Amino acid sequence: MKSPHRILLAMFWLAAFAIIHLVEAQNQEGFISLDCGLPLNESPYVEPETEIQFSSDENFIQSGKMGKIPANLKSENLKPYSTLRYFPDGIRNCYDIRVEVGRNYLIRAMFFYGNFDGLNVSPEFDMYIGPNKWTTIDLQKEPSGSGATTPMISTLELRPLASDSYLAMSGSLKLNFRMYLSNSTALLRCDRYPKDVYDRTWCDNWTQISTTSNVSNTNHYDPPQAVLRVAAIPKNVDGPLTITWSLENPDDQIYLYRHFAEIQDLEANDTREFDCLLNGETLNINALNPKYLEIETMLTTIPKECNRGICRMQLIKTQSSTLPPLLNGFEVYSVLQLPQLQTSETEGNKSEPWIKTRRRRFTYSEVLEMTNNLQQPLGEGGFGIVYHGNLNGSEQVAVKLLSQTSAQGYKEFKAEVELLLRVHHINLVSLVGYCDEKDHFALIYEYMSNGDLHQHLSGKHVGSVLDWGTRLQIAIEAALGLEYLHIGCKPAMVHRDVKSTNILLDEEFKAKIADFGLSRSFQVGGDQSRVSTVVAGTLGYLDPEYYLTSELSLKSDIYSFGILLLEIITNQRVIDQTRKKPNIAEWVTYVIKKGDISQIVDPKLQGNYEPRSVWRALEVAMSCANPSSAKRPNMSQVIIKLKVK
Repeated sequence: MKSPHRILLAMFWLAAFAIIHLVEAQNQEGFISLDCGLPLNESPYVEPETEIQFSSDENFIQSGKMGKIPANLKSENLKPYSTLRYFPDGIRNCYDIRVEVGRNYLIRAMFFYGNFDGLNVSPEFDMYIGPNKWTTIDLQKEPSGSGATTPMISTLELRPLASDSYLAMSGSLKLNFRMYLSNSTALLRCDRYPKDVYDRTWCDNWTQISTTSNVSNTNHYDPPQAVLRVAAIPKNVDGPLTITWSLENPDDQIYLYRHFAEIQDLEANDTREFDCLLNGETLNINALNPKYLEIETMLTTIPKECNRGICRMQLIKTQSSTLPPLLNGFEVYSVLQLPQLQTSETEGNKSEPWIKTRRRRFTYSEVLEMTNNLQQPLGEGGFGIVYHGNLNGSEQVAVKLLSQTSAQGYKEFKAEVELLLRVHHINLVSLVGYCDEKDHFALIYEYMSNGDLHQHLSGKHVGSVLDWGTRLQIAIEAALGLEYLHIGCKPAMVHRDVKSTNILLDEEFKAKIADFGLSRSFQVGGDQSRVSTVVAGTLGYLDPEYYLTSELSLKSDIYSFGILLLEIITNQRVIDQTRKKPNIAEWVTYVIKKGDISQIVDPKLQGNYEPRSVWRALEVAMSCANPSSAKRPNMSQVIIKLKVK
């Protein structure tokens, strides 16, 4: 049983907003559907159209008042929006919802003001998830000029989705739109649960071709049959199928998910083959050729940008195609960025990072108290020794002290503080606080009870041998953390010291990346963007191209991750002078060429692994550790390959 994790939600509007991560769902299993403001004695009930069971929100929030919309606006089809919760008091009002650690969810909230208070002033307020502001909610059609307004919410819903879909996503995504290309001549309609098993909302558009046959649904994106049975084609069969839309924020990066299925039984001499372009850039490597009555989902693994926020997607048939392109369904998401690091002037003309909620500045005496006078060392980090600590007698922490003899120490200390204050991800170690007092500097982190990965692989950590499933999951989680640094942060971050000692494990062996003292940020225009810098890193994990040229890129972390993955698979030392090939990547290549691949896998596994899974991971590792950075994949591609069953 996994321990619960809490999501704190401040009030927000979400008529077309989704944060999508994923987990398996069957029927309504895992659904959280809150009718805000509903009295407990009227809870739960089943909404008749979707057959979704809604419950009162009273057990999830300690503040706010209950309200009701006027009777003339009530309808059986709008039952979840008949009541609401509003917040006339307090700066911030939060929902406290327990979900599983490592599980990811679609979050949707709806707001129906309905003039419940008789003031006829639609609210405007900010939405937060945890300590981070995500958006400003403005339900006003015109400025009211009446000053402060009262936040409110009608429904709050969490939906778990399939574990192996939307894999390219990093961080969180905001839904721009999701539609299917219907042949309906009726008014615009939207389908959701139970037609969509994950309760996504699909709205129809355009009049085109259709079928009455069921379409095979095997890729875990699971669009409903209403989406799969219809498709759009261009009115001019020789012309492109063009979709144009505008982004609310012109600087947004977007992900595209396109659902294709051939729904016409083609003649023997007919072919349907086409390319997909976004603002003139071809998105597919090979021409698209949809399979008959079988869904195929194409996704962008790297976020795209649109010129001045104007996006233009075109499907263009190839010269060998006799039929026009088609499209069954289409989803567009924007990447939500975390707030950027701010600085404020402090005494002594020092620039100190602005500390967010829950990140405290501690005195050195408090550091000594929480570590019991530095009694229990845990290990040594990038710029000093790490000690076990206890905060307020209840929360365990890890305290890294700056070594007084470290020449680069303060620079690394400052770099790590600045990075950890502007990033937040489940696979990055969280910063609890820091100490910056005269000659004493310390970082206080969340405590990772199972130490680091290297201790487990080397046998230094007492306990059982890590099985293959756990090793693979650790690799995936480390990759997710790196993906977030590379494409979820602006500017992008390069860790520069990815290695097994910097992969920490919690009590459930969930992996988090640590030690950001060598990290660098820079603006990138693609995977090959580079910045010249003094070479830093760890021998064996260090990108040879970076070492020779001093030019750092995101692909430098990819190389280090490849070496880490080889270490996970083989449990060999990264550099071992007793081997015929001291470098682990060269050794693996040498063994493979000899045809003795059974000698590659860690003998401690005693053959208890799925060979296909290991060999797939080995292929990923070797592609990452390619000496040429141009031939290495990006982290999104790595994650997709590692997650394939």
